[in-house]
Amino acid sequence: MKVAGLGFRRDAGVASLRDALDAAGGSDGLAAIATVSDKADAAALRDLARELGVAGPEHSRRDPG
Repeated sequence: MKVAGLGFRRDAGVASLRDALDAAGGSDGLAAIATVSDKADAAALRDLARELGVAGPEHSRRDPG
């Protein structure tokens, strides 16, 4: 399974993330996109995952309680 881990600034756009992915080898065979949990809800990342037809980052915040 091929997973792309992307680090980016919160205001990055889809084109910027796509360029980074292309520079890292492209999306052929890609199954999912991952990032740190505090950016997992970024619109550009969700949009890129949808565009590529791969799993996007999903996370849950656990109550330490």
